[in-house]
Amino acid sequence: MVVGRDVSKREVGGRFAGDTAAEILKQAQFGRGRECIYLTAGQFSSVDWIDAVLDYTGEAQACIATWTAAAADLDRVEKWIGSTRLLSCEWLVDRSFPNRQPKICDMFRNRFGDDSIRVFATHAKFTLLWNDEGWRVVMLTSANLNKNSRTEFFHCADDPALFDQFWNMKDAVFESQEPGEGFRSDAGKARPFKALKAAGLKDAADRKGVGSAGQIPLF
Repeated sequence: MVVGRDVSKREVGGRFAGDTAAEILKQAQFGRGRECIYLTAGQFSSVDWIDAVLDYTGEAQACIATWTAAAADLDRVEKWIGSTRLLSCEWLVDRSFPNRQPKICDMFRNRFGDDSIRVFATHAKFTLLWNDEGWRVVMLTSANLNKNSRTEFFHCADDPALFDQFWNMKDAVFESQEPGEGFRSDAGKARPFKALKAAGLKDAADRKGVGSAGQIPLF
């Protein structure tokens, strides 16, 4: 527990069936400075959750981190860009994605462009939403973008301090890699991650006995 944190602004609950993402956020009275953490039965996807939060923030910029994605989910996000939903979208995906789903990966690159994508060793699933209205939303989840009928958790907080922690990690990854570099077959080999070190985040290669190069601790 963080000393001094106002937990009165947090809603914790479980909705194992039935409720939509929009209904959960309404029940939690989500808004500026609010936080909610819910368990679901997998009745909606991460894209549904993002869509529901955008109803509160209005048009925003986004960074989405996911281990995998389906074509339909990418379709929805692409349609948001340039509409009244998203101004832009950056992506963080696992380096196994190109080998696991090469056709979807090619489509993904063509639609969003290598400038907007970074590929490295990750299993983290989160979304950052921000805009000029001052929203700084962090969305953490066990779910990938696609709908999956299993128990999942969804966490959402308008929290600038928490946002900054994930923003710094996102920026460090983007700065450590040239566009398209992560899609090379040798991308996982002994990369320098100078930007990560400058941001105070250590490459796993610098942490004795922990993982392989390219695995980055968030905090």
